[in-house]
Amino acid sequence: MRLYDINQGLKVHGVDNIYICSNAVLPNGSAVNPTLTLIALTERISEYLTTEKCS
Repeated sequence: MRLYDINQGLKVHGVDNIYICSNAVLPNGSAVNPTLTLIALTERISEYLTTEKCS
């Protein structure tokens, strides 16, 4: 999957109800551990799914 197949909300284009929340959304490797970035992404998508999709 290429990076541009996912929008800013981590949703896969062209497919309903599929969100990617892993280091696969990061454009390339970095010199630091991505754990905190992945935690922030997970919190972001979980908040969106519980507030926007469930209301």
